[in-house]
Amino acid sequence: MTTTPPAGWYPDTRTPGLLRWWDGAAWTEHTSPAYPTYPTDPVDPAQVSEAPPVPRVSRSAKVLVGVGVAALLMVWVLAFVLVFDAIEQIGDGRAGGFADLDAEDACATAVDEAVRISEEEAPPVLLEDVRALRVLEDRRETHETPTGSGDATVLTCRGTGVWSDGDTTTEVVVGVTVDAEGTHYVFYEAVGPTATG
Repeated sequence: MTTTPPAGWYPDTRTPGLLRWWDGAAWTEHTSPAYPTYPTDPVDPAQVSEAPPVPRVSRSAKVLVGVGVAALLMVWVLAFVLVFDAIEQIGDGRAGGFADLDAEDACATAVDEAVRISEEEAPPVLLEDVRALRVLEDRRETHETPTGSGDATVLTCRGTGVWSDGDTTTEVVVGVTVDAEGTHYVFYEAVGPTATG
């Protein structure tokens, strides 16, 4: 006749070095590191029933987790592609968002783009900034959309250029054009004695 051992900590038959709690009727999920102890009542391991099997993750659950991770990865890749495409469009000399800005902010955005274009084209003297910027003409809301391959100037701004050679006396015109597809392009032109750009 097999007797049931009393509740207590016993060596875990599945994981050496651990003790598992026997509640007097079944093995629980509670474990503890096994330290050398000296039991008061020796227990015959043959008298203790086998611990219940540990639940395993089903194959379908693993597949669902894999599909979820793959879907999340695809969303990240798509977001990266869309952001990269927007950056690439600006890198091509196109700049969007001018229609939503007031005239002064649109001029400042055009200057930022003109500075980037100057760095990209790397002329002998780079445009680094435009100060005392003022709006000369703002026709963004009243222009007629060009047809064919033409474009229309919709914003013109002027200020004092800050150049990489230290010159801060040359006036600069910065403008925005739009083509038949509604794509905005930025241009700049030095209009003083050291024309660059």
